[in-house]
Amino acid sequence: FSFGGGYSGEDGAFVALSIQERNLFGKGWMSNAKVQIGEDSNEINIGFTEPWLFDIPLSAGFDIYKVEYEYDHYDKDTIGLQLRAGYKIFDYTSVGMSIRWEQFELLNIESDYTNVTAGDYFHGSVTPYIKYDSRDRLFVPREGSVHRFSIEYAGQILGGEIDYVRYVAETGWYFPLFWKFVGSLHAEAGYLDDNTGGNPDIDYERFYLGGMSSIRGFDKTDIDATPPGETIQRGGEKYVQFNAELTFPLYEPQNLSAVIFYDQGDVYAEDEDFDFGDQFSSYGLGVRWNSPMGPIRIEYGIVLEGKDVRESGDGQWEFSVGAFF
Repeated sequence: FSFGGGYSGEDGAFVALSIQERNLFGKGWMSNAKVQIGEDSNEINIGFTEPWLFDIPLSAGFDIYKVEYEYDHYDKDTIGLQLRAGYKIFDYTSVGMSIRWEQFELLNIESDYTNVTAGDYFHGSVTPYIKYDSRDRLFVPREGSVHRFSIEYAGQILGGEIDYVRYVAETGWYFPLFWKFVGSLHAEAGYLDDNTGGNPDIDYERFYLGGMSSIRGFDKTDIDATPPGETIQRGGEKYVQFNAELTFPLYEPQNLSAVIFYDQGDVYAEDEDFDFGDQFSSYGLGVRWNSPMGPIRIEYGIVLEGKDVRESGDGQWEFSVGAFF
């Protein structure tokens, strides 16, 4: 049982209540229930996992969820079911797949700023992935690496009205430097092949950057692919981001650490080329604590290159409870 709250540039202020059972009915099954109420989103999630199906390292489970999310210029209310499975093929390598069905409504549309249209829609997708993870620990790793590649296919064959293929690749490296300083390098890239044809417009599936998990110092949708001079906000079909961090302990008995970071990245439309010499960037510092509520991050990002979105030197606090890169 846990209760917590916080604030982040991605989700605003929030409070969360969760219950988790790791040995349901004495059979080793895992179950969880979570309720989160926030400034920009509300979520209810119930999940179940069998971690050792058929007496082999095959995990399988499901999630049932309801999410209400406020984007900048429209709202999206979703009810969904996700089936998932994963299999460990080597010591550090696993493969898996998830199948997702969602019924959602787009509402409260500000049509002067978005091409998204109001209505009810059905979405079905399947996402296979492969992951390698040799980190010595999940909270502020000291060595190892993590790499993940996934392909999400959404189409009518799964009973949905939305048709696209999304590719996402991620890599992260952690290495000791001197004393107890640890360096880390993280990179992500994604590509969305939209086959829906604009009817409906699927801007909620396109890429945006900004916030705790991407380019700190910017809000969650600050970095997009909106053409100069246009008022219609638009995400991108491509993105790339880089993150470099230096961590060191502040008080080891409580797993309290400090971090210094540099972030860089950008979002691009389908017909745009990557320009690594002209991207958004920021730097900053913060603290991380493995608290009884879970990992806590408090970080302050300062804009280096904000183009026409933010002034250089602008800053923004970020606070979150949850996982890292």
